[in-house]
Amino acid sequence: MSKTEISRRKFLGGTGSLALALPLASLPVAAQELNNNPHELAMARPAVIPYRQLPVRQRGTTVIPVDPPTDGVSDCGPAIQAAIDALPADGGTVLIRHHGTAHSTDCVYMIDTSVNVEDSGQHPHYGIKLRSNMLLQFEPGVQLQAMPNNLPRAYVLYLLNVHDVEIANGSIIGERYTHTNSGHGTDEWGYGIAIAGSTQVTVRSTHVSAFEGDGISIARAGTPTIVSTDVVIWDVVCSNNRRQAVSITSGDQLYFLDSVFSDTHGTAPSDGIDIEGSVSNVWIDNCIIQNNQGNGVEVNGSSGTYHISNINITNCVLSGNYSGIYLADRATSSVNGGTFYGNAIYQNRSVGIHFGGPTSMNFSIGGTSPCDLKNNSFANNLIADSQMMYPISAKAQKQGYVPGPAMSFSDPALEPAKNNVIGWNFYYSPDASYTGANVHPCIGLPFQQ
Repeated sequence: MSKTEISRRKFLGGTGSLALALPLASLPVAAQELNNNPHELAMARPAVIPYRQLPVRQRGTTVIPVDPPTDGVSDCGPAIQAAIDALPADGGTVLIRHHGTAHSTDCVYMIDTSVNVEDSGQHPHYGIKLRSNMLLQFEPGVQLQAMPNNLPRAYVLYLLNVHDVEIANGSIIGERYTHTNSGHGTDEWGYGIAIAGSTQVTVRSTHVSAFEGDGISIARAGTPTIVSTDVVIWDVVCSNNRRQAVSITSGDQLYFLDSVFSDTHGTAPSDGIDIEGSVSNVWIDNCIIQNNQGNGVEVNGSSGTYHISNINITNCVLSGNYSGIYLADRATSSVNGGTFYGNAIYQNRSVGIHFGGPTSMNFSIGGTSPCDLKNNSFANNLIADSQMMYPISAKAQKQGYVPGPAMSFSDPALEPAKNNVIGWNFYYSPDASYTGANVHPCIGLPFQQ
């Protein structure tokens, strides 16, 4: 499925908040009512996913166009940075205009990420630093290409302790294939977009690829610590990055909507989305997360004293990863609460969902009835077969029964005190007793076009 096909969403001005703060709202009332009468399912029209209403970020009306060098060799970062620095106190828009570069019709502006260095924290190098109250707008076809470097930590776009920032419509390309190792480790901290200690940030309709580390990193910053909050990633493609499509090491109120996180490979963990550290209130909805060397989504509370809460993965495709969703913790950390529903989880190299540890609790996986639209669909994970539909009970799991490779649980994840609810889900297998070629598995009637 192409990026265009999964992201047919109209951008509407909002009122300063997410209209779909909880992706549960993406099921219209009519579709939710079908849960009460599942026999109407085959005859009903598909649920309509409403338009996203993204939050409004505050900025002034000034627009500064930028025409960077077009020779395809010069560092274009200073020209873009000068425009950002020239915005008035109330901010505005920096518009990067399209010109053919290096005597071609392609527009590729080179960015030297080694020219600036932050004087605090981990002292990263960076090419361009964004400010508060601004939109970095790319004209169609504009690409920023990182120049080769030998640095362990270098970013193309750096958002440090800022607010009300948008990045829109560009392509940001890394230097993983031209990078020279620094000799000081794995050099896995080369990022396309680094968001640290920032709030009210939107990245939309942007492609981030081929970075030595992460496509996008969301982290804390400063002393005392400032946590990144209210970050929206919408209609974004993060592909072919070396460590992660997206890393989240600290954050609250983070939204990943209608996006693709794929083809991560090169150095561990190599996930689509990696959540670790102290992170809360994450919604991942209507995304394609596929073909990652590591897990599709990893919720990792396995180190230190991490506290992770309210992680929601809904209406996504998770395929071709190691595990579709991997969740783990340790006794000194906590992973508390969330929902996994409406996902298609198939052809992952390990299990569909790996779940549990000593402190994972208050999660809900799947729906409440055999034909609930919130049921996850599992197929062809690992190599074993599975039943079509079956509610996994705590009793069954304690006896060691899991329907094929769909889900794997670690003790004591299904003890009653943990309040993890494993509801109804769909389990498909080419060798199962169901063999109808064009029949709805819930009611045995043909699908309606």
